Amino acid sequence: MTQKPDRAPSSNDGQADGRFSSDYVVLRDRFLKACTAAGASVEEFSHPLNGPHGERLATRVARFGTPSARKMLVVLSGVHGIEGACGSACQTALLEQGLLKELPPDVGVASGQCRLRGTPSRLCLS
Repeated sequence: MTQKPDRAPSSNDGQADGRFSSDYVVLRDRFLKACTAAGASVEEFSHPLNGPHGERLATRVARFGTPSARKMLVVLSGVHGIEGACGSACQTALLEQGLLKELPPDVGVASGQCRLRGTPSRLCLS
């Protein structure tokens, strides 16, 4: 069985700074790298269909704090379009600044990055 590529054909990255990008795969990789550096446990939930260019679609959720925390903040980077790119950059900044390292024992954070059908591989940032 042939694995579908994660990236659709694209040209340049169109970065505004180190966290923003117009390319979903770049954003995803930065988010996952920041999650690993922050010590998060990351779970991936695959979508049963592929994207318009055959790419794999999934939602990734990073958890911080005590797994049995009674209070949970859920942060999503968006489900389609430009809000996903901006939200992903904000989540990555939150992680890189270490703001989730010292949570009270009864508080947890779930930070998610979604890639659903209809989310373009290349986003228009202008």
